[in-house]
Amino acid sequence: MSGLFSSWILLGLPPSPENYEVFYTAFAGLDPKLGAALRLLGDKPTQADVDEVGLKFFPNRAAESFAQQATGRMGRELDALSNTLDIESKNIGTFKAAVSLAVDRYVAATANGRISQDSLGEFAEALRSAAGDRYAAGTKAVKDISAAAEEMNRLQDEVDLYKKLANTDKLTGLNNRRFFDERVAAVYSDGDPTGSLIVMDIDRFKNINDTYGHPVGDYVIASIANRIKALVRGRTFVARTGGEEFAIIIHDTDRGNDLEVIGERIRAGVENLLLEHPKTGARLPTATVSIGVCRAGDATDGGDLYEKADQALYASKHRGRNTVSFYQPPAYEADDGRRYNMIYGR
Repeated sequence: MSGLFSSWILLGLPPSPENYEVFYTAFAGLDPKLGAALRLLGDKPTQADVDEVGLKFFPNRAAESFAQQATGRMGRELDALSNTLDIESKNIGTFKAAVSLAVDRYVAATANGRISQDSLGEFAEALRSAAGDRYAAGTKAVKDISAAAEEMNRLQDEVDLYKKLANTDKLTGLNNRRFFDERVAAVYSDGDPTGSLIVMDIDRFKNINDTYGHPVGDYVIASIANRIKALVRGRTFVARTGGEEFAIIIHDTDRGNDLEVIGERIRAGVENLLLEHPKTGARLPTATVSIGVCRAGDATDGGDLYEKADQALYASKHRGRNTVSFYQPPAYEADDGRRYNMIYGR
């Protein structure tokens, strides 16, 4: 795979975000199926070959592209609507000018104080003509504006759908890593971060894949995702952030006792989950998760928050897995300037 990763540059494939996503995911071993698909392309994959593989393994790309196209169509509809309103404004100006001219002529014709039948008829005809033109133009404008509004609403619904698809993990239905990165960064958008981040990893997941195969592994991931969704409450954002990794942004609490309850509820809920082979129905071994927690106030930004929660996660791994650990702020600074982070478990 390292040869394939190098070929990205050596073969002159552009250093695009899409190529990076494909080759990094394969090179890091995050998706063995993707790695196998790239190997089938041989030593000289073309950009078209890589794009085809990318669309297969990252279907959200298509949704994102469709969202961009729908947004473009919305822009064109807005331009057309603006043009309709501009024409209508000019038509109203023309109507006002016609009425004003008719009034001026009528006043001039009756300046001597005498009102003739002819002057009344001309005035009435001028008003009727102006009003008729105004009615026809106004009716068309109303129809055009109504049609544009309906099309804009339809396109907005389309954009919303495609955005949701682009932000959704296909296997679990949870929010995906890209959407998570946006939301965890937004925790610090107002300068006064509140809430907490919980990250977790399925313990010894590689053994599940190696023993039962990737389809069963996918089933286990999806089952645990459903259990996590059922266990969280309140203002939370749940995402699948990697192969067997999940994250939960909790917006409304950073109190230690509450977080301990939430973390333990998730840990025990996953441990008690009944897993059965999707084809044979045979009972699968119990799955567990290791959990790390960090309060938003103990980090400087979204990236730092994720890194510190991840440190707590790996403390749980080192403590024997199937446990919850909390990140604590630096307890002291050594003489050499190094800072030591305290992580404790529950």
